[in-house]
Amino acid sequence: MNLTEEEALALGIKVMSDINFNYDNNVKVDARYLEKGKYYDFNCWLLSFPYGFEDFDRYIYGNLMIDDDTGVVKKSISIRNGSITIDYNEEKDKYFIIEKRP
Repeated sequence: MNLTEEEALALGIKVMSDINFNYDNNVKVDARYLEKGKYYDFNCWLLSFPYGFEDFDRYIYGNLMIDDDTGVVKKSISIRNGSITIDYNEEKDKYFIIEKRP
């Protein structure tokens, strides 16, 4: 494990803040470490950001994945019925949205 849970959470929160993802920051963000093998061919952190309670009467989650071996955020964030494709501007140290579906 290269990143601690706190480091993974900090990176995930930076990404979501940079792209202005409106998650409920009063609810705990779920962070799971998944070892290489059963689901992915790399070690990763899966972060789940709660949102949508006011619309759906329950929380749904935006899922962000970080490759633990490289510390790189995967370019696709899974959301309800869609996804957000992101990229990183190294010069500005900021993540930005390339495409949002739907």
